[in-house]
Amino acid sequence: MTRIELDTIQAWQNLSDHTAPKCGLPCQNHKPERCCEPMFCDMAEEHAQKHWDAFPLYSARYLRGETRLKFMGDQGCLIPPHLRPSCSLHQCMINSLGFMLHEPAWTRKYFELREKIDELELKRYEEKQ
Repeated sequence: MTRIELDTIQAWQNLSDHTAPKCGLPCQNHKPERCCEPMFCDMAEEHAQKHWDAFPLYSARYLRGETRLKFMGDQGCLIPPHLRPSCSLHQCMINSLGFMLHEPAWTRKYFELREKIDELELKRYEEKQ
């Protein structure tokens, strides 16, 4: 794995760590399995295969028919943030308002982390050309 790939993986993890305290909490969109839908699992699976040559394993819960979500474990999604970019970028307040209400510092950091990801993903893309 290249230095750019490792940095990209870490950047996605940093964003996930930043949004985690805000996700899965009670809100108007709260569901037992967060804001997840099966189509996002399909998108993540396709992205993982196409852009990372990764083939994530389905969760035991999914295989037992306990969830409609391929990668949902007891503590959340089982695949790393860089393999599920649409999910990792999602944060309900950001998606609806474009900022975290009453938290300008949190919002600023969110967009700084996204910008870093954009820069690294472009370098990773250019590295492969």
